[in-house]
Amino acid sequence: IQRKGVPAGEVSGEVETADGDTVSDPVVVVEKNGKPYTWAMGHEGHYNLQLPTGEYQLYATARSYADSAPVDVMVTADGQQTVDFDDVKAPGTVHFNVTDAQTGEPRDALVKIKEGQKPLVGFLGKETYFTDLKRVGQREIPIAPGDYVFEVAYGENFLSQPTNVKVHVDSGETTDQAVTVTQTTSPNDRHFYSADMHHHSDVLDGFTPPEYVIRSELSAGLDLMLLLDHDTTRNLHEAAKLAASRDVPFIPSIEISASWGHFNPYPIDPDADYRINSGTASIQDIVGQREALGAEAIQMNHPYIKYGYYTNVENGTATGGYFPRCDLLEINIEGE
Repeated sequence: IQRKGVPAGEVSGEVETADGDTVSDPVVVVEKNGKPYTWAMGHEGHYNLQLPTGEYQLYATARSYADSAPVDVMVTADGQQTVDFDDVKAPGTVHFNVTDAQTGEPRDALVKIKEGQKPLVGFLGKETYFTDLKRVGQREIPIAPGDYVFEVAYGENFLSQPTNVKVHVDSGETTDQAVTVTQTTSPNDRHFYSADMHHHSDVLDGFTPPEYVIRSELSAGLDLMLLLDHDTTRNLHEAAKLAASRDVPFIPSIEISASWGHFNPYPIDPDADYRINSGTASIQDIVGQREALGAEAIQMNHPYIKYGYYTNVENGTATGGYFPRCDLLEINIEGE
């Protein structure tokens, strides 16, 4: 409005639940021509926003609250109008209890909303959840009232197929939902064990706290927990402690991240003196860190992407040239 100097008007109002309670931190979402246009966060039940002149639809919501019915609004130049909402519904709760269909043992699980209210504004709710770390197979999810289809998975498409469950959530009520997952394959019986050998946490380009790294790996049915971040060991001790709380082996690592290639040695000593400068190091220096960090192997990651080692060897931009001393190779495919 200010940048383009367009005519505008003001819309403000109060947001309450269907029971007459004030919604302390409401969010009012604005749509135009059926598409999201903007949103405003209110305070103590009140909101205020300015909009360019035109026709809009507004609805109110809040964290884990059900959306209100939409209201048509015509904004006129210098106009001021009040639009109140009194039909948002306070959160309910779903308590999941996930077990193995054959043994009855609790299972770590990934829970995703397949159908039902999904918040436009990300911090108002999630679409993906993991069961608790300490209470295996358990999770209480505050969520907007309504009808949902949840997808519950353990080792999704690897150890078992996801289970879909329909759940109705009432405001202020807890719905207990028991879910069984049927494991269809058992690689451990043939002495195969699984790990995700390239998994970041909330450092640099990652955003997942160590606890949720471990929870996601457990829900994927992995046998070995692993964490590596770019050029830092900052979260290794915390991740190791979390894995130990579940008596699951942990592989500490680090991703040495030169601009022309990424490598992760493992298992490393989290307290080793990591002094290499990946911005100036050669491939020989990086491979040499395997022993310096106490590692038994070093892996070359995504070798054929633009900052992969093999791509840059071919381009003549890998510092140190070709040095065939990596123990493992991460293979990527193109497309889906």
